[in-house]
Amino acid sequence: MNKYSLDYFEQALPVDKIRPPYRKPAADGARLAVCAVQQGRGEETAPAVPQGSLGLLAPRLAPGGGLREAELFLQRLGMGASGGQGFAGVLVELGGAQGDGAATLLLAWRRAFDRAPLIARAEDTTLIGALRALDLPFGLLLDARGGILPVRRLLAENGLQNVWQASPVFLLAAGCPDGAKALERAMGGWHVLAADVPGAAPGALLVRRVTYPQTLAAGGAFPVRLWLQNVGNTPVYGASRFQLRLRGPGGCREIPLGLCPPRWPVGDTVYNEIAQLPGLAAGSYQLECRVLRGHGGTVPFYGAGAGADGWYPLGGAALDAAPRPELYDAWADRYPDGYYPLEDPKLPE
Repeated sequence: MNKYSLDYFEQALPVDKIRPPYRKPAADGARLAVCAVQQGRGEETAPAVPQGSLGLLAPRLAPGGGLREAELFLQRLGMGASGGQGFAGVLVELGGAQGDGAATLLLAWRRAFDRAPLIARAEDTTLIGALRALDLPFGLLLDARGGILPVRRLLAENGLQNVWQASPVFLLAAGCPDGAKALERAMGGWHVLAADVPGAAPGALLVRRVTYPQTLAAGGAFPVRLWLQNVGNTPVYGASRFQLRLRGPGGCREIPLGLCPPRWPVGDTVYNEIAQLPGLAAGSYQLECRVLRGHGGTVPFYGAGAGADGWYPLGGAALDAAPRPELYDAWADRYPDGYYPLEDPKLPE
């Protein structure tokens, strides 16, 4: 038997292989809630985001107001909103500022709301030009209430088709005349994170496969390979932290990881590492994972099983005191998914 084959790997190193069935996500994510705050009314704290919604904070500058007053308003609101933490984005406007004044104001927006992406209305070409001139990342708020075709034309004319890859896209579409099916298809193509109508499918992770030894040495090596798929239409925006832990008779202990990916694009991500297990008592344990967002909260796992704290069960593992130094080299000449190295493998011995 070829030692590079998956069958050889499974015989030489017994593994657990978890293969949950693929499930297409329901295209009905959280609704978009635009949370407006008007300058000049003494409002310095952001309104609460309705439960089950993604909030888009929308500070409204006073018409004809001065630049300094606008900066102070943004600063106070940003402090009251913890830099925008808890909101999916902050809707930006220039309030008529131009040239150097627009640049100064945009930098004030960025400083005040440093924990949320800046969002521009797709039709506001002046704002988008100013953001690009300062090399400030931005997302989009699309308006399809008058139809799908004008939005498509706007995105093409202004080179905005790829904004979704790095920053979120939101949609206002209540009353769109093109029908629910056409709108749902358009939302998939635009990679809409949240909308004020059903049909958005935000990023959610699905565990496609997990490979690791069935029996491990407490405090020893832990070779693990995970195949995760983002089954939504959007990336998981912003840096995140992937965690693994063992839960059992010795309590819950996190497994330190050094190679896990910080970002989750649309599609597949394969993660492979030989980690160091913490010292735990011998016994049967549950292996669990979760993904923490950079500014709080967890990334959802698609399907049943995840707890309220975001931990998702992967499978069982037995720990004992027997040393297994060979596990530190488990991936040296074994390929847990059965693929071949770039060079031709040697003949079986």
